[in-house]
Amino acid sequence: MRQQGIERLGGWWVVDESEPKDPGLALLKGIAWFSHNQALFQYRGGRLLSSAFPQCSPEFAAALAELVRDGGNAEATFALAILQNYEGEVSTHAVLKEIVAKYVDDPKGMSAVKISIESTGVVRGELGFADAWRERKASLAPRLEDERPAVRGFAARHIAELDQQIANEHRPAEAAREMRNRDYDGADDGSEEKGGD
Repeated sequence: MRQQGIERLGGWWVVDESEPKDPGLALLKGIAWFSHNQALFQYRGGRLLSSAFPQCSPEFAAALAELVRDGGNAEATFALAILQNYEGEVSTHAVLKEIVAKYVDDPKGMSAVKISIESTGVVRGELGFADAWRERKASLAPRLEDERPAVRGFAARHIAELDQQIANEHRPAEAAREMRNRDYDGADDGSEEKGGD
């Protein structure tokens, strides 16, 4: 079974990177998969679509944003199931803004938007998450000037939450660093017990 850019080999769907992809066609097929099994769509169909359109290409983001604008709650949930596979890439923000503008009073939807923004993949170092959240915070700053009050309000609230998360990451890292410094300083000052003569 083969479709444009995607084929089924055995039990697996495989993305053919060499073929051009049609976002509209992919979303139509994705909606069909989503309506069949919403519970696992993020991990199956959503992952496949995010692989077929890596880095959430502008064409794919525009098609998803249009689907959200013109659709209902199901289309927004479908879009979020795809976007959560992009690990917080800024290219997804146009779609996320449309979801926020339309569904700001939906706590479950707003939680999924936050997850999409904060998703990081692998981080490095003691302050890896803090650094990632600083990047997310900076990417949200332009949303503070959006013409839609719902988008501005969401951005302001989420930036404040990210500030708190950054501070929460710094406290244990600083405490661990201080403990290492004390342990290291204690080893240098000759306070270690000397062996018997």
